Formats: sequence, structure tokens, C-alpha cells
Amino acid sequence: MVRIFKVRQLEERRRLLVARSEMYRQTLKLEIANIKFAAALLRRKYKFLRISSRSLWAIAPLLGFLLGRRRHESKQKEGRGGLFKLLSAVKLLGRLGPLFQNLRSAARWRSGERENITRFP
Repeated sequence: MVRIFKVRQLEERRRLLVARSEMYRQTLKLEIANIKFAAALLRRKYKFLRISSRSLWAIAPLLGFLLGRRRHESKQKEGRGGLFKLLSAVKLLGRLGPLFQNLRSAARWRSGERENITRFP
């Protein structure tokens, strides 16, 4: 009789542990979804920093080119030909390429083609 009572106690305890572990499992799923959502919001909130830093790196050579050109204008007229100017323009456009891509993606984002951050796989 005592053995049957202990077996029933153990079975009841096992059922309780299974229910508690299922509850913890579901809570863990919700917490992971909450962390993913918060990370997506954070990424979206600070996305402008990535764009602005890239655009700054793209605009800085242009400003240097324009400001430096005024200072040394007399020296550049003597020895620099059309090929040098063409190569400089190609190099400058290569540096400005990421800026234009970021501006285009920002325009797409504003137009409604944005990603759904509330969807979780």
C-alpha cells in the first residue's frame, strides 16, 4: 500500500514537472521573440548612422577635391592634362557610388518597400 502511494506521488510530481517545463519552454519562446523584435527595432532606429557615416566618407573626398583645387589652381594648370582629370572623375564617382545606393535604398524604404520586422521565422 505504501509503495502504491509513493508511485502515485512520483507520477503526480512527474506530471507537474512536465507541465512546468512546458510552461518554461513557451516563456522562453516568447522571450526570444521579444529579443528579436527589440533588436530589429534597434537596427531600424540606428540605420541612419550607417547611412550618414557612409555618405560622409563619400562626400569628404569631393569636398577635399573642391577645396584643394582652389588652393593649387595655378600649379595644376601647367602640368595636368585631360587624362588626369578623367581618372580623377572616375575615382570620385567610384567613391560616391555607395552614397547613391544608400539614397536609392532609403527612397525605396520610404515608398513602402520596407521589410516587415514583426515577422519571425
